[in-house]
Amino acid sequence: MTIATGNPITKADLEALISAQTTAFRTEAARSPEGYLNVFQFYDLTGEQTREFVMPRDSYLDSLAVRSGDMSGTLTVSLTGDGFVANWPIELSDTVSGIQELARTSYDNTNTKTRDRAFRMYNQGCTVKLTVDTTNVTVPSTLQVTLVFRQFYGR
Repeated sequence: MTIATGNPITKADLEALISAQTTAFRTEAARSPEGYLNVFQFYDLTGEQTREFVMPRDSYLDSLAVRSGDMSGTLTVSLTGDGFVANWPIELSDTVSGIQELARTSYDNTNTKTRDRAFRMYNQGCTVKLTVDTTNVTVPSTLQVTLVFRQFYGR
C-alpha cells in the first residue's frame, strides 16, 4: 500500500498497515503464561545444604520434583524466602532408598507434604531459599531438585 503526498489516509489504509501486527498481538495475548525451570544439583549430600535465588518475575510454583541417587534415609526439601514468602513455605518429605523420584504438584497427596498450600505466588525480586536435609551418610550421593514455575502475568 502506498499513500501519496496530499491524499487522505483512509480506514482501509490504516487497517492494511497494522493488520499483521494486530494479529500477532492477539495471538501472543491469547497464550497462557509461560513457564520456566530452576534445576539444582547436590553432590555428596550427607546433611543440610541450601541454595538461594532471586525470582526473575512474578510466578507461582507449579511443581517441585526431586530425584535422588545412591541415597538412603529421610529426605526433606523445603522452600522459604524473604518478605511474605517466609510465611508461605512449602515442604516435601519422604524416605528414599537408591534411585528414587519424588514429586510435589498441586493437589497431589501421594507424599507427605507438611505446610501444604495449593497456590504460592513468588513476587519478582524476592529471594527464595531452597533447603535440602537428609539423614543419608553414604558418599557418593546425588540429588536433583527441579522447580517448575509459571509466570503469573507474563506474556
